[in-house]
Amino acid sequence: MNTSKMTLFAVMFTSLVSLSAMAAAPVFYPSAPEQPRIQFLKSMNGGNFFLPENPFGDRFPGYQATNVAPDKDALKKPYGVALANGKVYVCDAGAGVVKVFDLDKKFVSNLGDSKPGKLMKPMNIAIAEDGTKYVADVAQGQIFVYDASNLFVKAIGDSKTVKPTDLVLSKGKLYVTDMTSGQVIAMDPKTGTELFKVGTSGFNDSDLTRGTNLTADQAGNLYVSDTLGGKINVFTENGKFVRTIGALGDSLGQFARSKGVAVDHANRLYAVDGAFENVQIFNEKDQLLLPFGDVGNMPGGLNMPAKVIVDYNHNKYFKQYVAKGYDIEYVILVSNQFGDNRLNVYGFLKKQ
Repeated sequence: MNTSKMTLFAVMFTSLVSLSAMAAAPVFYPSAPEQPRIQFLKSMNGGNFFLPENPFGDRFPGYQATNVAPDKDALKKPYGVALANGKVYVCDAGAGVVKVFDLDKKFVSNLGDSKPGKLMKPMNIAIAEDGTKYVADVAQGQIFVYDASNLFVKAIGDSKTVKPTDLVLSKGKLYVTDMTSGQVIAMDPKTGTELFKVGTSGFNDSDLTRGTNLTADQAGNLYVSDTLGGKINVFTENGKFVRTIGALGDSLGQFARSKGVAVDHANRLYAVDGAFENVQIFNEKDQLLLPFGDVGNMPGGLNMPAKVIVDYNHNKYFKQYVAKGYDIEYVILVSNQFGDNRLNVYGFLKKQ
């Protein structure tokens, strides 16, 4: 090989290596030069999540493989998410089923795709310690209950008066947000009997204009996302109002369309805003710590995000994506109803 060809080859090789390194660079929040706290790890868009990485796609950024078969398990319009026993459960309102990603066996199955217990528009899911699953179906106005083997047990709730959108199991009760009243209904999870309601409908700070999403902390306090009110209201497990986090607005620490909420073990609140298309993190004093999530179809990008969950029990399945020199304390999952990234997995970082 003559000198000119060798030089050209060296330049091309160096350029490709540089481009590959740029493409593979970790996505951190906050970005440099700030100390990274969160890393985007991976997107789960369907069954293709379990396929091996395309070596050409990694080495040559921009390369698109041809003749790729459509992903029959591709997520259409995901909303609620839960993790349990090595599986990721995704409520796909667009497909009318709960997609179950088995992280050990590496395949996808459907929950609620046949009678009895056929779902229409599943929005959120809660899973009890014994494996019982509760799925809020807003189209049918009921909560569908499945056992640990995913067999349908029964449907609970009054479909004539209630439209369940989210639900959480806490302190022996099943709390359900109701789109009709905008309030939260506390139920007996075994019978579906209404025990009491949380929040009053109205426009004051303590009221719920339209409660849509909720979560509970380790003490049993409820965090209810008031989507129309642009805030998060906090209640005790018995329904007593405690305080309001955020307000309607377009500044950091405020909300335009508050949606999914989650609380970690340090009582940090993760709150999704579907209009800002980000997730804001607040400390115990309700002070804004960090917003994360870029807008658009890039790694870590958000497109109409809906749900956020925090999970400490499934780190091992995502450690391979963590940047060198770091480990993760827990994973954060955020669902997107549109765009290239339907379910984003992030890691809360800690130094090794």
